[in-house]
Amino acid sequence: MLSGVTRETVTRTLGKLEKKA
Repeated sequence: MLSGVTRETVTRTLGKLEKKA
């Protein structure tokens, strides 16, 4: 459960960074 949430957060963060870049 925690792993899944963390993975989702990381994916969202990466997407935000990519969008910013």
